Amino acid sequence: MPFTAKVYRCSNRTACVRADLLILLFFTIGLAFVGTSLYLYLSHQSLMKNGVATTGTVIDLIQTKRRSYTRAPAIQYTDASGQPKVYYHSVATNPPEYYVGQQVTLYYDRDHPDDIQIAGDNLMIYVMGGFGAVFLLISIWSVPGAIDSLWKWAFAAG
Repeated sequence: MPFTAKVYRCSNRTACVRADLLILLFFTIGLAFVGTSLYLYLSHQSLMKNGVATTGTVIDLIQTKRRSYTRAPAIQYTDASGQPKVYYHSVATNPPEYYVGQQVTLYYDRDHPDDIQIAGDNLMIYVMGGFGAVFLLISIWSVPGAIDSLWKWAFAAG
C-alpha cells in the first residue's frame, strides 16, 4: 500500500493566512542568514586573496563581557610600513580558540587597515549558514503551497 501524506486544511481562513505568512517569514529569514553567510565567505576569501598577509602573536586573552567566561585574542602584528599594531578580535569563545604566545596569520586590506581577518577563522560563516539551513529546512517544502494559498486569498473574488 503506497504511503500518502495527510493534508490538513485549516477551518479558520485567518489562521491559514497567518500560518502561510509564518512559513514565508521563516523562508525569508533562512535566505537572509544564508545570504549573509555567503557574503562573509566571499569577503573573507577576497581579503585572503587580495590582502596583505602578516604573522601576529597573541599577546592577551581579553574578557569581552563583565560576567562572562569567554575570551577574545589580542594579536600584535607589524603592518607593511613596519608599524607595530594590535588587533582585538571581536569573537570570544570558551574555551579560548587561541593561547598567549600563539603565532597566527592575519590578512588585512592595505587601503582599509581596520579590515582584518584571521586565517581559518570561519566561525561566523558556519553559524550564519547553520541558522539559515535550519530556517530553510523548516520552511522549504511548504513555500509553494503557502504562496499558492496566499495568492488565492489575496485575489479571491467576493
